[in-house]
Amino acid sequence: MPLQLEDNGRTRFYIKDGMMRERTVGTGDNLWRTSLAYIAYGDPVLKEGMLGCTKWITPDHVQFYRSVEQNDTTVSRDQITMFLAAMAVRGEDVKPYIKATKWKISKRYSLTLDMWLWMKAIAGNKFAKKLFFLTEVPLAKAYQLWDKLNISKKKFPSYAVHLLAWQIYSLQDNSGLKGTLGSIIVKMADDDNYLVQLLAGCEVDSSKIESVIPMTDFVWQRYKETTKVELRVLTKQEAEFNTLDVDVLNYIFSQSK
Repeated sequence: MPLQLEDNGRTRFYIKDGMMRERTVGTGDNLWRTSLAYIAYGDPVLKEGMLGCTKWITPDHVQFYRSVEQNDTTVSRDQITMFLAAMAVRGEDVKPYIKATKWKISKRYSLTLDMWLWMKAIAGNKFAKKLFFLTEVPLAKAYQLWDKLNISKKKFPSYAVHLLAWQIYSLQDNSGLKGTLGSIIVKMADDDNYLVQLLAGCEVDSSKIESVIPMTDFVWQRYKETTKVELRVLTKQEAEFNTLDVDVLNYIFSQSK
């Protein structure tokens, strides 16, 4: 579906102040969602919106926010991960942002070692890239085993599987380690999570891509059977434009050919 920049008041996903927003949903995931939209559409309005979620405190310190309103102090790792992944996928220079991101990213959250290694890796550090995979593969195997043995009712978070897939994809690596990590996360995701499959380097038949129907939320970051978030098919009016889940999938599929 095409991107509609002017809000018609009907589509589920709409643009306001450069942010891809979901109707009836708050602003807490605006940077994350807009980053996904920038990947799908590549529109400069979305890029400006993403940049509006940053504030340069000093030349060596950039502060991220969840939305352009910049009225939060709890930006999380997933927001920054999608920002950096989107910029990298769209060919933007991420080095200044990575260099200026402090370990303590907000009052509530800090970086983790594996995220820090990934950030260094997408900035071009080959040693960090290898360490990222060497660190993440055993971690992912442990998460997979945890889920398989059903040790706890809490599975490895589906949103983390989705983010890890973007981390892998944005590194543009074809090593055996990437293949190993990719195969693990594909098995952790739903069988019909075609986006995770593509991001991990798997081939997906075009008929499966064409069968996807736009839904509320962002289905690729959910376990459909267990999620407590509303997941339903969009109405015709809601899906007239800006069908984020389908459009992201179609863009990544087009890049896989």
